[in-house]
Amino acid sequence: LASPEARAALARGQATFSRRVGQRNHSCADCHTPDRGAGKFLGGRWLVDSSEGMTRHFPTWRTSQNQMWDLRKRMQWCMVPLGMNMLAADAIEYAELELYLTSFDQGKPLSVPGIRH
Repeated sequence: LASPEARAALARGQATFSRRVGQRNHSCADCHTPDRGAGKFLGGRWLVDSSEGMTRHFPTWRTSQNQMWDLRKRMQWCMVPLGMNMLAADAIEYAELELYLTSFDQGKPLSVPGIRH
């Protein structure tokens, strides 16, 4: 990232990814890093490793909801069952978290729209 502002936003996104919040004291890293939960099933869902990229298929058609979801909506739904939906839908922290997660997908081919259950 070229600008100091973008690099600062990336660092804040990484901090949000690692911050423990909510009723169960979880962070995104608890499920989406290989030394914790990534690469395993939880509640019938495969937990993706963030470092392998998890944003290339957004927007995604969610067959279970009969809706198109962007990455932000997916993050919100991920947080709700864990009791950690601590951000307003338009919170800047989501944009910074999106920037952080998207950084792992730089140079990789897109696969949009994705289809997920």
